[in-house]
Amino acid sequence: MNYILFKSTFFLFAFYTLLSSQPKWEWQNIKPIGSNLKNIFIYNENNIWISGSNGTLLNSKDGGDSWSKIEFDFSTDVGNVIFIDSLRGVVNVRDDVDYILLRQKDTLSQVNNNFIYYTNDGGISWEIAYESSDNIINNFDVLPTDKNVILASCDNYNLIKSNDGGKTWIEEKTFDTNISDIELINDNVGFACGDGIYKTQDGRKTWQLLESTLDSNTSFRKVDFINAEIGFVFGLELVNDARIRLNEGVLLPVLYKTVDAGNNWEHISDPFNPNFPTDVVFISDSIGFISTLFGEIYKTTSQYLLTDLVYFDNKSFISKIAFGDKFGIAVGDNGLILKSTSDFNNWNPFFEGFREDILSVDASINYSFAVSRGGSIIKSENNSGNWDPNYFSENSSFYDLDVINENTIYAVGSKNNEGLMVKSVDNGDNWVEIASNLDHIGNYVKFFDEKIGYASSSFNLTKTTDGGKSWEIIDKDPHAKYFFVSENIGWKFLGRIYKTNDGGRNWELSLEIDNFLLTDSEMLYFFDEDFGWLYYITQDDSYLNYKLLNTVDGGQS
Repeated sequence: MNYILFKSTFFLFAFYTLLSSQPKWEWQNIKPIGSNLKNIFIYNENNIWISGSNGTLLNSKDGGDSWSKIEFDFSTDVGNVIFIDSLRGVVNVRDDVDYILLRQKDTLSQVNNNFIYYTNDGGISWEIAYESSDNIINNFDVLPTDKNVILASCDNYNLIKSNDGGKTWIEEKTFDTNISDIELINDNVGFACGDGIYKTQDGRKTWQLLESTLDSNTSFRKVDFINAEIGFVFGLELVNDARIRLNEGVLLPVLYKTVDAGNNWEHISDPFNPNFPTDVVFISDSIGFISTLFGEIYKTTSQYLLTDLVYFDNKSFISKIAFGDKFGIAVGDNGLILKSTSDFNNWNPFFEGFREDILSVDASINYSFAVSRGGSIIKSENNSGNWDPNYFSENSSFYDLDVINENTIYAVGSKNNEGLMVKSVDNGDNWVEIASNLDHIGNYVKFFDEKIGYASSSFNLTKTTDGGKSWEIIDKDPHAKYFFVSENIGWKFLGRIYKTNDGGRNWELSLEIDNFLLTDSEMLYFFDEDFGWLYYITQDDSYLNYKLLNTVDGGQS
């Protein structure tokens, strides 16, 4: 889900380089940012760091009351962040997946680039300290007696280490499994987990696989000790009865506890039915918290995890929970930031904005409007940065809108799986539904003056010449995408690109696409009669190819 205000995801895709080079672009909704937030590091009660998708790195100097976005020279996911003092810290960044077409073999190759960035000025500037195409970095931990020693767990069976606070890195240990997490208890004792749990008692010179009390079918994601004796490991166990399907098996969330420094582990009864957990954190022997993909936070005050629901938000999943001495922070997708104090029974949002999938935005001179998948229209006075609900249609979704002038606005979508069009003639103060002949889902609307306009749905194209009072069906081509730049000139796409010069009465074939795959994600946009873009997907055997075409001659080539 994305609650971000741009005209469409097409702009983000087609003009990524432009947006990346323009520092004046600012988030409008949600604030402080609408990225998916994934990790938290609490340095002290005031200094908190949050990382997430789209190069997101946030810092608070006042305990989470306000946040600033750190300018970071990367556009993909920022992973874990850790600071060893107020100035020196590291983050791991993964350039998730780049698909490269190898023309000689006509196949796709997957390339992963994994980085550790280092700062010595509190996050003002960052430099690459480590780069690997093999080691996918999962988590950091710091040696309690020497903050200059940082360990990183990796998916490629490795632990890597820095002895100078993150500035340089070397490989320390190779395991026979991916390492998801590491916890250092003291100079000698530490734990690592992956497809098993490992323990070291000699300062990481040797590691022992703990097998006696642990299920061999479990892949462990997190190890967390609250003191030298008591610790927990959270993982996913492959079992046979129905819960979450993975190939022919099932993944069942499990939790183990130790009270004797990891020598023995007790399998705690399953608390997770029916929702899938994303994080498990204990702050004492019996008080713990569980976050889920379904936007829930559960609290337990029993070692057997009899849980109480303390937070629920069906618009976001929650990725991570972390605790300082007096407060807790939780983060999730679409800019979700929560804070709790005292007994941690109440979690309060620390974000502002409208939280529905926003699919289109348009503006007049003084006002901007956006429509959402949830059936809402929101409005902002230009340059204010504030967006407020303006209209809501129950059981509906809106997919496009057109702001003709300061007064007249159209929006199209669906209501109860039928085509929907609404119109305002007073700058959005009032809206009325109008008959439009849209069959099924309305996905495009464009006017060239107050009289003449086009609208399309999943099955047809309609035209009005009387300001929306009546609509004539002028083309039927199921799932085609349309775009007009004038009353007469337009294009449509459905595996083939057609152009019309007479308002959709006749269409001339411009280009035919081989191996076109219909996904309903196709996008067609023209700036004028000559310059336009087309996005679509093709499939060759089992490979998907994401295509972006540009024309500068009106679609002739």
